[in-house]
Amino acid sequence: MPDWDLISRTNIMKILQYPAYITINEFKAFSRSTTGYGYMTLDIAASIAAKNIEIDLLTQSNITKGFNYKNINILKRTWKDIFLNFKIIYLFSALKIIITNQISLKRIPNIILYYISMGYFEKILFRKNYDLVHVHGISYSTLPIINVCKKKKIPFLVTLHGLYSFSNSTGVSEKQKQMEKNFLVEAYEKKIPVTVISSGIKRTIFDFLNKIHQNNFEVITNGCNIETDNLHNNLNIREKYQIPPAKKIMVCVGNIGIRKNQGQIIEAYLTLPQTIKKNLVILFLGADTTNGQFQNDINKTNFADRLIYCGNIPKKDLPYYYSQADYNIVASISEGFGLSIIEGFVYGLPCLTFSDLDAVPDLFHQNAMLLVNDRNDKALAGGIENMITTNWDKKFIQEHAQRFSLEKMAEEYVNFYGKNIMRGVSHELCK
Repeated sequence: MPDWDLISRTNIMKILQYPAYITINEFKAFSRSTTGYGYMTLDIAASIAAKNIEIDLLTQSNITKGFNYKNINILKRTWKDIFLNFKIIYLFSALKIIITNQISLKRIPNIILYYISMGYFEKILFRKNYDLVHVHGISYSTLPIINVCKKKKIPFLVTLHGLYSFSNSTGVSEKQKQMEKNFLVEAYEKKIPVTVISSGIKRTIFDFLNKIHQNNFEVITNGCNIETDNLHNNLNIREKYQIPPAKKIMVCVGNIGIRKNQGQIIEAYLTLPQTIKKNLVILFLGADTTNGQFQNDINKTNFADRLIYCGNIPKKDLPYYYSQADYNIVASISEGFGLSIIEGFVYGLPCLTFSDLDAVPDLFHQNAMLLVNDRNDKALAGGIENMITTNWDKKFIQEHAQRFSLEKMAEEYVNFYGKNIMRGVSHELCK
């Protein structure tokens, strides 16, 4: 464990966090993308800052004058900053990426902006003298940052919040998939420090590389707020959705779309015995990416009073849903971690999910989760039936949630920083 008093006294760590974006609902400019990634990257930065580590944060997705939020110094990034520090070499780099990767017309302005911002990023690095740059993910918006760190020999590490190269449900191009695969090869060969959020992601990486495990790759699972909020009964879910007291409530939290696979939950529900269907309501929470098709699919079932799409619920209201529900379900085709699983644990909710999800080895306990081995409607329906006919120990599940606190997650990140910075160990690119 790091010496926290020493860190506090000597201010030994100065870290720049670099996610593609963060989600802060209170600020319009930071609430355009409401995803688990956006919330989680903010939580990572804030929980590490709470350990008396100096945290600056910069993203490519926001023009902002800068402000302090939860002890994070969110750096300013204005059009003036970008153009005063413009370097023609980065415009040429952008054009090369656009031509080589056959970028669509819609995305070209973003790619150009990502690259012409690098002159300003260089200025920040020169001025701030960071111990380490922590990059979140491999994408067109983060790759320029990594390239600058290599060029300037600034130590950096990368956290992979999932992999998009090995699934057809992610909606990214083959060029983007190859970009991620190229990084994985380079990270292994040059020992770039990499953290992943689940054991399954790490296993997939080393299966792809066909190599033995290497200690520059480390699993640090996500965390969440494990304190149950005092909710004061301000939002009665049963009253809001007219759910009778005798019916059980199952929640499915996540943006509506192909990867999260809520459509299969509907299909599985339709195959349930009538006695189960009449006593179970499933609430779907998340932004709809299907352009209304999901609600249309629900309407066609004639069970719109039991399969209820609640819309994109603000994060601050999620505890009301978790605390008043009985079960949690995650049916995603792929899921780097599954934050809603541990959020449900905090309120004592058992989770039904598929056994092949990446984070199952990290999250599973037989008294907190029920796994479905086959990815078909009948098997999922059987899982739902088993879930609601099993007696679950709510208190045990809440105790299980203690393993996934933000504080524990922050300690693991600082340990990883320490191994790569405090002990003078760095990857070969920065030697």
